[in-house]
Amino acid sequence: MTPLAWPADLRPQRMVFYIRSTARTFRSRFTGQAQTAAGTADRWVCELTVKSGLVHGRFLEALVAGRRGAAGIVLLSDCRYQGSRGTPQSFSSFADTIGETGFDDGFGFTDGHDFIEGSGSMAVLGGVGTRLLLGGLAPGSGNALAPGDMVQTGPARGHIVTGFASADIAGRAVYTIAPPLREAPALGLPETDTVAIGFRLIKSDPGRTRQPWRGAMTLKFEEAV
Repeated sequence: MTPLAWPADLRPQRMVFYIRSTARTFRSRFTGQAQTAAGTADRWVCELTVKSGLVHGRFLEALVAGRRGAAGIVLLSDCRYQGSRGTPQSFSSFADTIGETGFDDGFGFTDGHDFIEGSGSMAVLGGVGTRLLLGGLAPGSGNALAPGDMVQTGPARGHIVTGFASADIAGRAVYTIAPPLREAPALGLPETDTVAIGFRLIKSDPGRTRQPWRGAMTLKFEEAV
């Protein structure tokens, strides 16, 4: 079943959007000491309350019916925060500002003193677990992404940046993200403005008030993993 993108003009009255942690705490019955272990199955959870009315109410009922409950996937974005706070400077623009002498292969240059290896604009080079490797950044820059920014790592896969990172001399930086990557990220220019994550309905019988023309409908989703 093809994932359904949530209409951009259907904005919810209320939205809950967060990562549900799978960390577990084990406490000794004898000493009271506790040990906590972080899980690897953290996932996004979303709850939407939408004013139904006659038009929206029919659409929402059609959405639930068309997704066949939890069988179908809905692509949702966190509409509370749109766009990235980071201001990335590309490796290429950095080279231009210092009057570099480029090489014919387009990779690396000399500023008259040192050889600097790198090229291009910001791109995902790889990642594993809670680490995402970016390349094509200006050496020494630390503002490509900011904590709280969202980044798309693949179809229906989105992550939140949890820390700052500075690019090395080759224009590479490792950012920490959540939840952990479940598969290799898509390489190339990352999407950071409108990040769509795939969700499934938790309940197939959403609640609504008695007056459908003035009521509201609440839909609860969890990330499709």
